[in-house]
Amino acid sequence: KDDPTRKEEEFRIFAKTAYVFNAAQIEGLQPLPQQKPQEIEENQLAEEVIKTMSENMEVRLSYGGDEAYYSPGTDTITLPAKESFYSAGEYYGTALHELSHATGAPSRLDRPLVSVFADRDGYAIEELRAEIASTFVCAELDVDMPESVVKNHMAYVSSWLSQIKQDHNVLFSAIKDADKIADYMIDK
Repeated sequence: KDDPTRKEEEFRIFAKTAYVFNAAQIEGLQPLPQQKPQEIEENQLAEEVIKTMSENMEVRLSYGGDEAYYSPGTDTITLPAKESFYSAGEYYGTALHELSHATGAPSRLDRPLVSVFADRDGYAIEELRAEIASTFVCAELDVDMPESVVKNHMAYVSSWLSQIKQDHNVLFSAIKDADKIADYMIDK
């Protein structure tokens, strides 16, 4: 596509079908072993800070399901049960990531919170801000971050950064915004 010497006729769009089955639908396949809930070693400071932040920001925390997200419409953060996470660092990082999104509400730092369907670049920038801010706050709270969690954070930031190609200053802007978000959260 970026090669000016290639002609448009050289490109073809085609569809490919793949059949996917649930393991329970396949005869003779042994069931997968059930995973035991993880025991998360609580960080008492992080627990108190997350609770206090949500109360002072007036954003409700809800637990259940298998997804973590902030809903601007209801000003609610939904998190899976702690046992669903592989480590305390992963749990606290996720909770703080969603609290970072909540700072964008009009009653807080008033950032435009956009849908991935409405504006992919805007959504990517917001994800960068939230991920970096949660990492800053985790460091401030001395949350134990195993190397695997740090690598996940780096991969997540890289995946969103790769979405934004037209402005090379996006990362610096996101870091500046994340610092402001982290300061706001810590102040709360």
